[in-house]
Amino acid sequence: FGFNLASKYNSALIMCMDEAELRLTFQNKFESVSDILKKNTKYFTNIKYLIVTCGKNGCYAVHKKKLFFVPTVFYNIQDATGCGDIFLSVFGTLEINTEFNIIEKLLISHIAAGMHGSVFGNDNLINLEVIKKVTDNVIK
Repeated sequence: FGFNLASKYNSALIMCMDEAELRLTFQNKFESVSDILKKNTKYFTNIKYLIVTCGKNGCYAVHKKKLFFVPTVFYNIQDATGCGDIFLSVFGTLEINTEFNIIEKLLISHIAAGMHGSVFGNDNLINLEVIKKVTDNVIK
């Protein structure tokens, strides 16, 4: 932790980090995530999607010099271990294989991460059918 700061990388298709990693990168404990991102977007000009996950507080993304926010969908997380990995994997898959807009990609990624975190350990099977079912319930 703390040895591979986001500022180390010059370019990427997707750079995804949690709030603590963002704060560590810019040595900023107190400002809001949105303010930190607004002040430092120049450091990420060669990154197509910069995503900062904030757990129960949702996530932020910078794409095409615009800041986006998506609130979380799940509030009763049992075990957050691996949720960031699920979030990034789903977002990356959606970027490669679909025509969803950024808000839809972030929302679906949040849903998948929340579903993963809703049980202890890594026994929760996330698949497209389950994601569609949960997404349909959330959108209604």
